[in-house]
Amino acid sequence: MQAATSLVAFLRDLTLPVISAPRRRNDDGTPGVRPYLGVVRPSDPAMASSFNHPYGIAVAPDGSLHVSAQNGGAVVRIGLDAGDFSVVREVSAPVDVKENSYSAATVKKAPQGPLRDVLIDQSGCEHVAQREAHEILHYCPFDGPLVGRTSVPKPVGLVEEGGVLFVGSLGSKSSPADPHGPAVYSFDLPQPGTGDYRLTLRKRIAHSQMKHPAGMLAHNQALYVLDQASSSLLVFDLDGRFRGEALVDLPDAPEKMLLVEDEC
Repeated sequence: MQAATSLVAFLRDLTLPVISAPRRRNDDGTPGVRPYLGVVRPSDPAMASSFNHPYGIAVAPDGSLHVSAQNGGAVVRIGLDAGDFSVVREVSAPVDVKENSYSAATVKKAPQGPLRDVLIDQSGCEHVAQREAHEILHYCPFDGPLVGRTSVPKPVGLVEEGGVLFVGSLGSKSSPADPHGPAVYSFDLPQPGTGDYRLTLRKRIAHSQMKHPAGMLAHNQALYVLDQASSSLLVFDLDGRFRGEALVDLPDAPEKMLLVEDEC
């Protein structure tokens, strides 16, 4: 294999845990663990409300990171060279940091902010999932103005493959069998600067095992979907045909994953 999927640390509070992509080598030359490198956090207390509960991460064309803050209601830029933090855009009002509690007993009762994933596509446009408003916001270029909105019921995860945007949706109904239930929607992305920025719906992908689609990735003509309800990794063809489960009985409530270059 030239690449491998790796579940990364669950992002909460005001920090981003950082894990090395290259593995350490064991004494016998076999691949070892990926070392934990530390955390990235804003030094300015004024950034606390905007950077509350970082959720999605996108790499911008200028090499910076764009992070969607679920409870902060903002997209925050992190300059990797200088380690500086700045707000790219405020999408919605933040949830009060003091009201949040992430203990095991209270996490499900804690206030939930509106933002979920962020994605910068191959054309340099940024897309932000605003769950409570049931829409994807589109900005072109990535640090530019709002150019369009796409209605999707409770959008969560975003991934692009070959000019197609896949959006994980919790739906307006809880049953996977309901036409308004959990699903993944695929859209053709328009070329920026060609008129109205409108996405064209290709397909709604649903399955009985997909009850809470969260993180997604596309690789080798397959779409991988983390289902938080069943703690499993589901695999589909890009056209929506279900292939099966790649992983089951995942720990905690799986939410994000990342594809990294690897030597194994």
